[in-house]
Amino acid sequence: MNELANKLLYYTSSSTSSTQPSPTHHFILRQSSQDSDTTNVSPIDQLQDGLAVYTIQTSKKTIILYRGEPNPQQVVGECKAAFMGLSMHLSLRGSQFSIRNSTTGTKFIVESPSYGRLVWKGDSLLGSGLSLYKTSGEKIATIKSGGILNYREKQLLLFVPCDVYYVEMVLLTAIAAMKLDKRADDIAFKLLSDS
Repeated sequence: MNELANKLLYYTSSSTSSTQPSPTHHFILRQSSQDSDTTNVSPIDQLQDGLAVYTIQTSKKTIILYRGEPNPQQVVGECKAAFMGLSMHLSLRGSQFSIRNSTTGTKFIVESPSYGRLVWKGDSLLGSGLSLYKTSGEKIATIKSGGILNYREKQLLLFVPCDVYYVEMVLLTAIAAMKLDKRADDIAFKLLSDS
């Protein structure tokens, strides 16, 4: 497990893009073939059948982040829906903070005593995926689809040097933002279909 943790912390992607910096960390999030509510998180260069560095379990109102395989002793963080599902309370290694849906566009505001105010925004260029920004406008991370052939996968790219705790915060808030985004779409669809 320590070898996987080292890959998690020190992986640097070789891919580059002219529009964004090179990622310092690059992960693949794969939906479990046995359970659609379970997602395995691994460095992008790890084989598909390798052990997950993190496992995410979701239910209608809860997200649980585990270090490695799901086990009550391995819980790293948890999100619980609040206020009609438009915000979530997060607990990450004892630190409490929140993420909420903004009233303006596809934005999800993270407010944390440890990390300050961060914003997940919808990617207007591609129409899918979310990117995390500091209030200064610096892009921290992006979570995007694995592509048409890998529709059950997501890719998480971090663009800043960081420790394992920061990676966990980004991962947990990314999943929470995607869940809030889906919830907002469901509410909008229901309102439109009822009118």
